[in-house]
Amino acid sequence: MYNFVHPYIPLSVHFYFIINMMIKEAGYDYVVASRLKNASKEVLDEVFEQEGYKRLDGKSCLNAEEIYGDEFKYKVLERTNVIKDEEGKEFKIEENLIITYSSKRAKKDKEDRERLVSKAKELLENKGSITALEKKGARKYLKKKSKSEEYVLDEEAIKRDEKFDGYYAIQTSKKDMDVEEVLGAYHDLWKIEQSFRVMKSCLEVRPIYHFTESRIKGHFVICFLAFLLQRALEYILRKKGKGISSERIMEAIDSMNFFEIEIKGKKYLIKQRTEEGAGDILNVMKIKGPKNFITYEEGLEFIGISK
Repeated sequence: MYNFVHPYIPLSVHFYFIINMMIKEAGYDYVVASRLKNASKEVLDEVFEQEGYKRLDGKSCLNAEEIYGDEFKYKVLERTNVIKDEEGKEFKIEENLIITYSSKRAKKDKEDRERLVSKAKELLENKGSITALEKKGARKYLKKKSKSEEYVLDEEAIKRDEKFDGYYAIQTSKKDMDVEEVLGAYHDLWKIEQSFRVMKSCLEVRPIYHFTESRIKGHFVICFLAFLLQRALEYILRKKGKGISSERIMEAIDSMNFFEIEIKGKKYLIKQRTEEGAGDILNVMKIKGPKNFITYEEGLEFIGISK
């Protein structure tokens, strides 16, 4: 049994602990994600200690390889999650902390980090765009050795994040629940949460500039249809062996543009350099891409607008 007492708890962690307490007091249980990078040293020691990990047998998770990749392992820590309020009073919840490692997630984590590092290097080339207070995104991989020095790449932060590639944690108060059941329940929840995230971020559902009920409903119907189309495209690409995230699909589609120029009174279009994945998207949609240099009339014909 592991007992972890946190002498200092960030507000967000404290808040979620209280929510979990309320769920338990109401007679329910919970399955939620647990942020490993904020975990105590005791937990992290267990995470990176390879002894004790087990392989998923896949009996109740027939598509385990599709979900987790060709390598997946887990470790269960029984723990008493303890938190103290400002007066020193202790609150406890008995939990299972399920530590998982997935080769598929490791690959994604590495790709995401490398993209941020690449963007961080671009920021270094244009230091005027670096905001000192901003710590998210690529900015988290930049640092100053002192107030007077210029920004440099934070190699230590990059290596620190690299250690977590592929690792994830789920905490649950349902201690008698089978590990595969917990993973299945969380995976279903994750798909729902990801769908909402895609609608809010990639499809920019908000802000809403409508006031009447019919227009607001119409706005969400259009957003939902766009979401269905994007998910369908993501599914088809994955089946074709071209796994592209929702974010990268949007980036690729947004990059499919032309530059308009005029030569001797005649308009021409030059195809803009597209993001990775644009060609795959056109292929699965059975759309023949345009030439690099076309007339304005050919461009209208390509997008389906007649003169």
